[in-house]
Amino acid sequence: MRPGRPCRHCTKQGCAIYENRPEDPCVRFKCAWLEDEGQYPDEMRPDRSGVIAIPGRKWRNWKVILAIPAGQSVPQESLEWLRKHAQKSGLPLVFHERLVTDGEFTGAKARAYGSPVFANAVKYSLGPEDVIKM
Repeated sequence: MRPGRPCRHCTKQGCAIYENRPEDPCVRFKCAWLEDEGQYPDEMRPDRSGVIAIPGRKWRNWKVILAIPAGQSVPQESLEWLRKHAQKSGLPLVFHERLVTDGEFTGAKARAYGSPVFANAVKYSLGPEDVIKM
């Protein structure tokens, strides 16, 4: 496992080795649903929502909500919930769409929702079409 690369055990159904996953980083990791249960309802639990949300993550000098898909992309219903939650919290939402080659995850493309100031600041690093103003 390396930062910015999908875990080789990640499948469309979630973690293939969940019961035997390593202590570090897997067992110690706390997603938004575990860490902030009051703000993330049961339908946002990663195995139900298809997304792992990480609030307050630093991304390109911005504090954001980061959303990592369990499969190739964040399901539309979950993405919409996260977008509304991000808008209420005043944080940009950065989400990934995984790139697939020959059925294997090979990387990810970042997209984002955010304020006009955020969109202007990151439009060249993501691409203007990949930043949607909230």
